[in-house]
Amino acid sequence: MKKVLNRNHLKLIGCLTMLIDHIGFVFFPEIRIFRIIGRIAFPLFAFFVAEGMYYSKSRKNYQLAMLIFALVSQIPYFLLFGYKFNIMFTFLLAMQLIIFYDKTKINNNYKSNNYLFFVYMLLITIILSLLGIIDYGFWGVMLVFFLYVFKNNTKYRIIAMATCLIMTAVSVSAIFVLVQLVSLLAIPLILIYNGEKGKGKYKYAFYLFYPVHIAILYIFSLFL
Repeated sequence: MKKVLNRNHLKLIGCLTMLIDHIGFVFFPEIRIFRIIGRIAFPLFAFFVAEGMYYSKSRKNYQLAMLIFALVSQIPYFLLFGYKFNIMFTFLLAMQLIIFYDKTKINNNYKSNNYLFFVYMLLITIILSLLGIIDYGFWGVMLVFFLYVFKNNTKYRIIAMATCLIMTAVSVSAIFVLVQLVSLLAIPLILIYNGEKGKGKYKYAFYLFYPVHIAILYIFSLFL
């Protein structure tokens, strides 16, 4: 399979499909195709969070950037979508899970506090998921985690990704299951990712896109 998509390509696809999804949510809730297209966005961004945790030179800076944009995004997100925490908080939970997972491998001692922290993070994720206040819930967090854990095993990575996306689908309302399963179409896109950054430096542009587009949609929704 020829790998033709670089990081910028996939992130642009993620942004466009997310924008279409949110436009459908706000302005055309009765037209399902907008939400169907939008299912592709989350797996793509989850993939790059896992990649970022693997390749980042400074995980602290990476987490700090994610936290800043999560906080900036929360007010417009709350106004547009309701009481949930936005998707960047889901990614932050996954990051913490990955960090404690790595520490348990380095300090391979079952009496280590790192195992306890890893379990605590799992419990916190489950509780927040049951409360329904984190976007994509438990399986959204686990998607990022397994994409990281199986970084060097494509077969297991695909299986884990498909499993998490299917479990996400069956955990939502019965009406929305088939729509959510469209997220599986992100897998072939990731399989043709060539590992290259692409031309230009758009790192923070992709971060900014999230709160900015939500704020703009909220402002437009006030005039409906």
